[in-house]
Amino acid sequence: LIDKFNTMLDKIEHAFKLQKLFVSGASHELRNPLTAITSQLQVVLLNDRTGDEYKQIIQSILEDIKVLNRTTFDLIEFARLNYENKIQLNE
Repeated sequence: LIDKFNTMLDKIEHAFKLQKLFVSGASHELRNPLTAITSQLQVVLLNDRTGDEYKQIIQSILEDIKVLNRTTFDLIEFARLNYENKIQLNE
């Protein structure tokens, strides 16, 4: 009984470590495009710009948003697949 309990605790500890690693990686992946978007918006507000300059900046921000959307989708998909695999293993 003690061995089974220790094994269960080891699995729980491993799961918490994996979750912490996932959250850390996800935070990093989400922070990069958000920082880029924030920086671009702060810089564009410093001076008046031409219409073409605004269009270029908006296009750059849209590209960062696409990266952010893709990363978010990938993270959600990864979490879903991981959850489904856990369910299958427990069946």
